[in-house]
Amino acid sequence: MLGKYESGLRGPEDPFFTQTFTDVYTDDSLMVPWYAVLGNHDYGELDREQLRLLLL
Repeated sequence: MLGKYESGLRGPEDPFFTQTFTDVYTDDSLMVPWYAVLGNHDYGELDREQLRLLLL
């Protein structure tokens, strides 16, 4: 989940999130709660869309 993304995620259905998180972390040992925070490139006009991912 760490990285540099120019414009952040567009919402819960953003294919980028699926490709870089959901499809990557699939091992049974990883099926535990994950806690994420917004980084410096995540704040701005789309920050609420990114937070929606945390509330699913």
